[in-house]
Amino acid sequence: MRSLTSLAAAVLLAACAAPSDAGDADSDASEDTVDTTPRVDPDHGARPAEALALPDFVALDLDGAERGPDDLRGRPTVMWFYPAAGTSGCTVEGCGYRDLHAEFEALGIRIVGVSFDAPDENAAWAQEQAFPFALWTDRDRTLAVHYGSAASAAQAVPRRVTKILDAQGVLVWEYPVVAVGTHPSEVLEDCRALFGTP
Repeated sequence: MRSLTSLAAAVLLAACAAPSDAGDADSDASEDTVDTTPRVDPDHGARPAEALALPDFVALDLDGAERGPDDLRGRPTVMWFYPAAGTSGCTVEGCGYRDLHAEFEALGIRIVGVSFDAPDENAAWAQEQAFPFALWTDRDRTLAVHYGSAASAAQAVPRRVTKILDAQGVLVWEYPVVAVGTHPSEVLEDCRALFGTP
């Protein structure tokens, strides 16, 4: 499986700009305690210490329309926090989700990118890269603080982390460390293990 992951990383890095913000070095992944879960290593995610429910939040989509908790229910969600639209590492990661989007859709999984960028900045980036998934502006940092992507509402940019929510919006898997070149394919692999292969 790692050879396929390496091949996917090479394709992504060739198609997108080389990353300069490849993620954070610190990791506080909790120990997996469920026997039937996917493989776990420090960079590949783990079950969270706490199965967090959705917070009460208002985010803005690409058109500036408000989105809330009901928009994250009904099917599983991959929520990836990224520091800034249009930067090299974020573009590599976003291209990975773009290129695997059909496979996530086949599993019934939505993808939502979250940053502090204004909707028009996210929209321009999404159009430039042909992203077929949602990008939201976490304007008051509620999502970022709740899911550990920001220490407080005063933080300038979110930390690069990824969360997987089940169809009820409950956190079931998380990645406190992200390597942008391989991460989307790793997330897809874990989603298949968590939610089944179509």
